[in-house]
Amino acid sequence: MDNTAIGFIGGCINNQRGINRDDLYFSQVSNELKATGKKHQIVLGSYLSFNQLPEQIALFIEKKQPTEFYLFIRPFPLMPLHKPIVKYDKSEQSIGYALHPALFSRKLKWDNKFSNFLASGNFQASTKPAFGLRDLNLIVGIAFGLHIWALKYVTNNLQIVKQLCNDNNIRLVIISPPQNPESFVANFICKKTARYLQIYCKLSNINYININSFALDAFETDGIHFNLYGHHQLAKLIYDDIKAASNS
Repeated sequence: MDNTAIGFIGGCINNQRGINRDDLYFSQVSNELKATGKKHQIVLGSYLSFNQLPEQIALFIEKKQPTEFYLFIRPFPLMPLHKPIVKYDKSEQSIGYALHPALFSRKLKWDNKFSNFLASGNFQASTKPAFGLRDLNLIVGIAFGLHIWALKYVTNNLQIVKQLCNDNNIRLVIISPPQNPESFVANFICKKTARYLQIYCKLSNINYININSFALDAFETDGIHFNLYGHHQLAKLIYDDIKAASNS
Protein backbone atom coordinates (compact mmCIF):
# COMPACT_ATOMS: atom_id res chain seq x y z
CA MET A 1 0.00 0.00 0.00
CA ASP A 2 2.79 2.46 -0.95
CA ASN A 3 1.73 5.97 -1.98
CA THR A 4 -1.50 5.45 -0.08
CA ALA A 5 -3.97 8.35 -0.03
CA ILE A 6 -5.79 8.15 3.31
CA GLY A 7 -8.95 10.20 3.59
CA PHE A 8 -10.80 11.41 6.69
CA ILE A 9 -14.34 12.70 6.24
CA GLY A 10 -16.03 14.38 9.18
CA GLY A 11 -16.60 17.90 10.42
CA CYS A 12 -14.89 20.26 12.84
CA ILE A 13 -12.73 17.42 14.20
CA ASN A 14 -10.53 17.97 11.13
CA ASN A 15 -9.81 21.62 11.96
CA GLN A 16 -10.71 21.89 15.62
CA ARG A 17 -10.22 25.29 17.19
CA GLY A 18 -7.88 25.34 20.19
CA ILE A 19 -5.78 22.34 19.13
CA ASN A 20 -2.70 22.71 16.95
CA ARG A 21 -2.91 20.98 13.59
CA ASP A 22 0.11 18.83 14.47
CA ASP A 23 -1.82 17.50 17.49
CA LEU A 24 -4.99 16.58 15.62
CA TYR A 25 -5.63 12.85 15.20
CA PHE A 26 -4.79 12.67 11.47
CA SER A 27 -1.44 14.42 12.01
CA GLN A 28 -0.60 11.91 14.72
CA VAL A 29 -1.53 9.05 12.38
CA SER A 30 0.64 10.56 9.65
CA ASN A 31 3.59 10.89 12.02
CA GLU A 32 3.29 7.24 13.01
CA LEU A 33 3.23 6.20 9.37
CA LYS A 34 6.23 8.37 8.54
CA ALA A 35 8.17 6.71 11.38
CA THR A 36 7.68 3.36 9.64
CA GLY A 37 8.73 4.73 6.26
CA LYS A 38 5.28 4.26 4.70
CA LYS A 39 4.68 6.62 1.79
CA HIS A 40 1.29 8.27 2.07
CA GLN A 41 -0.71 11.45 1.88
CA ILE A 42 -3.58 12.66 4.03
CA VAL A 43 -6.70 14.05 2.34
CA LEU A 44 -9.56 15.66 4.25
CA GLY A 45 -13.25 16.04 3.50
CA SER A 46 -16.46 17.01 5.28
CA TYR A 47 -20.23 16.74 5.08
CA LEU A 48 -23.00 18.68 6.79
CA SER A 49 -25.99 16.37 6.52
CA PHE A 50 -26.69 12.75 5.63
CA ASN A 51 -28.84 13.62 2.62
CA GLN A 52 -25.74 15.28 1.12
CA LEU A 53 -23.43 12.41 2.05
CA PRO A 54 -23.48 10.30 -1.17
CA GLU A 55 -22.94 13.38 -3.35
CA GLN A 56 -20.16 14.69 -1.10
CA ILE A 57 -18.46 11.29 -1.09
CA ALA A 58 -18.65 11.07 -4.88
CA LEU A 59 -17.00 14.51 -5.19
CA PHE A 60 -14.41 13.58 -2.59
CA ILE A 61 -13.47 10.44 -4.51
CA GLU A 62 -13.29 12.32 -7.80
CA LYS A 63 -11.12 15.17 -6.47
CA LYS A 64 -8.98 13.48 -3.80
CA GLN A 65 -8.76 9.95 -5.26
CA PRO A 66 -8.26 8.20 -1.89
CA THR A 67 -7.22 4.57 -1.70
CA GLU A 68 -9.06 4.31 1.62
CA PHE A 69 -11.04 6.66 3.81
CA TYR A 70 -12.49 6.92 7.28
CA LEU A 71 -16.04 8.27 7.53
CA PHE A 72 -17.12 9.75 10.85
CA ILE A 73 -20.79 9.39 11.79
CA ARG A 74 -21.23 12.89 13.19
CA PRO A 75 -23.64 13.57 16.09
CA PHE A 76 -24.28 17.10 14.76
CA PRO A 77 -26.28 15.98 11.66
CA LEU A 78 -27.43 12.77 13.35
CA MET A 79 -29.62 14.46 15.98
CA PRO A 80 -32.05 16.32 13.66
CA LEU A 81 -33.02 12.97 12.13
CA HIS A 82 -34.53 12.04 15.51
CA LYS A 83 -36.47 15.25 16.20
CA PRO A 84 -40.17 15.64 15.32
CA ILE A 85 -39.68 19.42 15.30
CA VAL A 86 -36.58 20.33 13.30
CA LYS A 87 -34.84 23.64 13.90
CA TYR A 88 -32.92 24.90 10.90
CA ASP A 89 -31.20 27.97 9.44
CA LYS A 90 -33.32 29.80 6.86
CA SER A 91 -30.56 32.32 6.23
CA GLU A 92 -27.57 33.70 8.11
CA GLN A 93 -29.83 35.53 10.55
CA SER A 94 -33.11 33.64 10.42
CA ILE A 95 -34.21 30.42 12.16
CA GLY A 96 -37.05 28.21 11.02
CA TYR A 97 -38.96 25.28 12.51
CA ALA A 98 -40.68 22.45 10.65
CA LEU A 99 -42.13 19.00 11.22
CA HIS A 100 -39.85 16.07 10.47
CA PRO A 101 -40.47 15.11 6.80
CA ALA A 102 -40.91 11.42 7.71
CA LEU A 103 -43.00 11.96 10.82
CA PHE A 104 -46.05 10.45 9.17
CA SER A 105 -44.95 9.11 5.77
CA ARG A 106 -41.83 7.16 6.92
CA LYS A 107 -40.27 7.64 3.48
CA LEU A 108 -36.46 7.60 3.55
CA LYS A 109 -36.19 11.21 2.43
CA TRP A 110 -34.85 14.38 4.02
CA ASP A 111 -35.65 17.99 3.18
CA ASN A 112 -32.76 19.92 1.64
CA LYS A 113 -33.96 23.12 3.30
CA PHE A 114 -32.66 21.77 6.63
CA SER A 115 -29.08 21.84 5.34
CA ASN A 116 -29.05 24.72 2.84
CA PHE A 117 -27.63 27.20 5.33
CA LEU A 118 -25.78 24.93 7.74
CA ALA A 119 -22.47 26.28 9.01
CA SER A 120 -19.42 24.06 9.37
CA GLY A 121 -15.76 24.73 10.14
CA ASN A 122 -14.79 25.75 13.65
CA PHE A 123 -18.18 25.29 15.29
CA GLN A 124 -17.92 25.52 19.06
CA ALA A 125 -20.90 24.57 21.21
CA SER A 126 -22.06 26.73 24.07
CA THR A 127 -22.52 25.15 27.48
CA LYS A 128 -26.02 23.75 27.93
CA PRO A 129 -27.78 21.80 30.67
CA ALA A 130 -27.57 18.00 30.36
CA PHE A 131 -31.34 17.88 29.97
CA GLY A 132 -33.36 20.55 28.19
CA LEU A 133 -35.93 21.25 25.49
CA ARG A 134 -33.79 19.53 22.84
CA ASP A 135 -33.93 16.36 24.95
CA LEU A 136 -37.71 16.58 25.25
CA ASN A 137 -37.87 16.93 21.48
CA LEU A 138 -35.71 13.81 21.09
CA ILE A 139 -37.85 11.86 23.58
CA VAL A 140 -41.01 12.71 21.63
CA GLY A 141 -39.19 11.56 18.48
CA ILE A 142 -38.41 8.23 20.12
CA ALA A 143 -42.10 7.90 21.06
CA PHE A 144 -42.97 8.38 17.37
CA GLY A 145 -40.37 5.80 16.32
CA LEU A 146 -38.08 8.28 14.58
CA HIS A 147 -35.04 6.59 16.15
CA ILE A 148 -35.83 3.50 14.04
CA TRP A 149 -36.39 5.61 10.91
CA ALA A 150 -33.12 7.48 11.50
CA LEU A 151 -31.05 4.29 11.62
CA LYS A 152 -32.64 3.08 8.39
CA TYR A 153 -32.05 6.45 6.75
CA VAL A 154 -28.38 6.59 7.75
CA THR A 155 -27.63 3.03 6.66
CA ASN A 156 -29.51 3.54 3.41
CA ASN A 157 -27.07 6.35 2.58
CA LEU A 158 -24.15 4.28 3.79
CA GLN A 159 -25.13 1.56 1.32
CA ILE A 160 -24.74 4.10 -1.48
CA VAL A 161 -21.35 5.13 -0.09
CA LYS A 162 -20.28 1.49 0.10
CA GLN A 163 -21.20 0.95 -3.54
CA LEU A 164 -19.21 4.05 -4.55
CA CYS A 165 -16.20 2.63 -2.70
CA ASN A 166 -16.61 -0.81 -4.27
CA ASP A 167 -16.83 0.73 -7.74
CA ASN A 168 -13.60 2.68 -7.14
CA ASN A 169 -11.69 -0.05 -5.26
CA ILE A 170 -11.53 2.01 -2.07
CA ARG A 171 -11.35 0.60 1.44
CA LEU A 172 -14.13 2.15 3.53
CA VAL A 173 -13.98 2.44 7.31
CA ILE A 174 -16.94 3.73 9.33
CA ILE A 175 -16.20 5.47 12.64
CA SER A 176 -19.04 5.42 15.15
CA PRO A 177 -20.46 8.53 16.80
CA PRO A 178 -18.64 9.24 20.07
CA GLN A 179 -20.37 9.77 23.36
CA ASN A 180 -22.33 13.02 23.56
CA PRO A 181 -22.12 13.75 27.29
CA GLU A 182 -23.42 17.31 26.94
CA SER A 183 -26.93 15.89 26.41
CA PHE A 184 -28.49 12.97 28.28
CA VAL A 185 -30.81 11.82 25.48
CA ALA A 186 -28.38 12.58 22.64
CA ASN A 187 -25.80 10.48 24.43
CA PHE A 188 -28.30 7.59 24.56
CA ILE A 189 -28.95 7.96 20.82
CA CYS A 190 -25.23 7.97 20.01
CA LYS A 191 -24.74 4.80 22.04
CA LYS A 192 -27.66 3.01 20.35
CA THR A 193 -26.46 4.18 16.93
CA ALA A 194 -22.93 2.90 17.59
CA ARG A 195 -24.25 -0.54 18.54
CA TYR A 196 -26.56 -0.68 15.52
CA LEU A 197 -23.78 0.35 13.14
CA GLN A 198 -21.46 -2.28 14.57
CA ILE A 199 -23.95 -4.98 13.59
CA TYR A 200 -24.77 -3.33 10.27
CA CYS A 201 -21.09 -3.01 9.27
CA LYS A 202 -20.38 -6.61 10.19
CA LEU A 203 -23.29 -7.87 8.09
CA SER A 204 -22.39 -5.51 5.23
CA ASN A 205 -18.68 -6.35 5.32
CA ILE A 206 -17.67 -2.77 6.11
CA ASN A 207 -14.72 -2.00 8.35
CA TYR A 208 -15.81 -0.36 11.60
CA ILE A 209 -14.17 1.49 14.47
CA ASN A 210 -16.24 2.08 17.61
CA ILE A 211 -15.16 5.17 19.54
CA ASN A 212 -18.35 5.41 21.60
CA SER A 213 -16.56 3.81 24.54
CA PHE A 214 -14.11 6.71 24.94
CA ALA A 215 -14.31 7.91 28.54
CA LEU A 216 -15.24 11.44 29.56
CA ASP A 217 -11.59 12.36 30.10
CA ALA A 218 -11.22 12.29 26.29
CA PHE A 219 -13.56 15.29 25.89
CA GLU A 220 -13.29 19.04 26.21
CA THR A 221 -15.45 20.70 28.84
CA ASP A 222 -18.19 21.31 26.22
CA GLY A 223 -18.87 17.55 26.20
CA ILE A 224 -18.72 17.41 22.39
CA HIS A 225 -15.18 17.84 21.10
CA PHE A 226 -12.20 15.61 21.85
CA ASN A 227 -9.31 17.04 23.83
CA LEU A 228 -5.65 16.18 23.18
CA TYR A 229 -6.04 12.83 24.91
CA GLY A 230 -9.12 12.04 22.82
CA HIS A 231 -7.27 12.82 19.61
CA HIS A 232 -4.42 10.58 20.76
CA GLN A 233 -6.81 7.71 21.47
CA LEU A 234 -8.51 8.15 18.11
CA ALA A 235 -5.18 8.27 16.27
CA LYS A 236 -4.08 5.04 17.93
CA LEU A 237 -7.20 3.14 16.81
CA ILE A 238 -6.90 4.42 13.25
CA TYR A 239 -3.18 3.66 13.04
CA ASP A 240 -3.78 0.14 14.35
CA ASP A 241 -6.50 -0.32 11.72
CA ILE A 242 -4.21 0.88 8.90
CA LYS A 243 -1.43 -1.39 10.11
CA ALA A 244 -3.78 -4.39 10.31
CA ALA A 245 -5.07 -3.71 6.78
CA SER A 246 -1.52 -3.45 5.46
CA ASN A 247 -0.64 -6.82 6.96
CA SER A 248 -3.74 -8.62 5.73
